[in-house]
Amino acid sequence: MTALTIVRDGKTVYECVTGFQNVESKTPASPDTIYRMYSMTKPIVSVAIMMLFEMGKLHISDPAHLYLGEKWKKRNMKVYVQNSYDTKTKHYETRACERTITIKHLLTHTSGITYGFDVNGLSNKVDKIFHDKLRSRKTNLEEFVETLLPTVPLMFQPGKHWWYGFNTDVLGRIVEVVSGTDLETFLRTWCSVFELECYEKLNSRFALEHRYIYFQTIRYDENEFYDSSRSVSFCVLLHEKRTRNRYAGDG
Repeated sequence: MTALTIVRDGKTVYECVTGFQNVESKTPASPDTIYRMYSMTKPIVSVAIMMLFEMGKLHISDPAHLYLGEKWKKRNMKVYVQNSYDTKTKHYETRACERTITIKHLLTHTSGITYGFDVNGLSNKVDKIFHDKLRSRKTNLEEFVETLLPTVPLMFQPGKHWWYGFNTDVLGRIVEVVSGTDLETFLRTWCSVFELECYEKLNSRFALEHRYIYFQTIRYDENEFYDSSRSVSFCVLLHEKRTRNRYAGDG
């Protein structure tokens, strides 16, 4: 199922919907079909970073270590050597990190940080390393980003490739450091984010009403590393005001 809408100056200039919203009954998808949406903290936290940029608090080309400390300097980070993982000994080789991770790398998921989806390392050995090192750790955002995450080797040299990873979590910590407040407070204050009651059923975790999107932030636990049963739901007001080309050429 695919849905694409292009809006310019408040007017819909293109709309295309294909596929089914219910495959069994062959009910076709329509422009008002409601989708379950994941990872909606990512655009919101990214907006928070851009707001801090507008305030003059940071620059998109800033090295992450300016806000996260020594462990994020390239001399203290390692890059995994492909095909070097020994499944019997769990030994692997790394090489020096040649580039400093910047806020731009984090915004574009080109930092080399992984997400740990491949628990058994069937195709991504860095995910396996991630789980071996951190799966059993009970932590918070500050410790996870500043202390634990840098101990896992990067998948590639920063800026070399694209890979979906914990980049937005890192950006969230940068928001906290720069703003001097926790991420939730910053979002409530600056991004029109309102806390709602947690939904009990999976199918009720997403709702679209007027111009509001409801989504969940993830709380970590010591067994699964995240615990959706203890997630906190938020509602984000999507403002219609747009500014074109504001960030062109930065970083």
